Amino acid sequence: QVRKGPVDSLHSLGPNSATAMAQTEPGVQLLNTDLGEDGAPTNAEVRSKQLRSNFWLMAFTFSINHATVTTPFVFASSVLLEEVGFVGNAILNFGTMLTSLFIAPYVCTSLGSKGGMLVGMSLYAVYVACSAVAASNCGETGLDKNGHSICKESSTVQWGTFVVGSIVGGLGAGILWLSEGAFFAATSEVLAEVENKPAPALTAELAGRFAIVYLVFEVLAKLGATGLSKAGMSFPAIFFVYAGLAVAAAVVFCFAKPVVSTKPGPTPSLCGKVTAAVSLWPDVKIWLLSFTNLTFGF
Repeated sequence: QVRKGPVDSLHSLGPNSATAMAQTEPGVQLLNTDLGEDGAPTNAEVRSKQLRSNFWLMAFTFSINHATVTTPFVFASSVLLEEVGFVGNAILNFGTMLTSLFIAPYVCTSLGSKGGMLVGMSLYAVYVACSAVAASNCGETGLDKNGHSICKESSTVQWGTFVVGSIVGGLGAGILWLSEGAFFAATSEVLAEVENKPAPALTAELAGRFAIVYLVFEVLAKLGATGLSKAGMSFPAIFFVYAGLAVAAAVVFCFAKPVVSTKPGPTPSLCGKVTAAVSLWPDVKIWLLSFTNLTFGF
């Protein structure tokens, strides 16, 4: 016996989607990928469409959420007191490194890649909200040489909210990026099997499309903040709007389906991860790419 129609969950997407599958155990019905008499799409085509739609949902919500976070990050040293912005950004970057090494792998393992992404996106929204509160609590404002309003003295509230927000943002960044990588890898792997395509080629295709969406929203977010500022909206108000967008992106991502790798690898130990990272140091490309991180936020 066979059952025709779309699968119920992306969890069921497996490597044998391009060929008809026979019943292997009594009472267990497996999907048949042959065309029906009415010419309906095959189950492999249905699963491919589901996976690609799920990928686009992840790409758009992730990119919107992340773009709302990097906006207060790059404006922090000019909107807040310069010292507050620099300290907060340093805390966020350092926290991201520690979280990626010590916390993110366990969150992703425990909650899955989708659950980890939701945690990271939620923490990102908290960071943006804290940035908005910090920007609203400048101790003393003044004008720069161009006549623009600047923060000349900080306040205890500004220091406290931005430092706490930066700690939360660092946690969110470490968890979100690792979980997104796991989600992306699982999607590429399963989709390659469903569509019977080479995994490297499909991974490159999805990476290119993800990069386009990601960069477009990064640029739009920065241009949007600048445009709203030129139109007279204050930066605290802009940050509150962006915090709302971050929350909205996280809520929409809840509708994404979890994708599980069919070939999960072993979870490396802490020493193993440190050793693997150090082993990359002789590669000159790593050091060349590091300049991107060094200039990020300037």
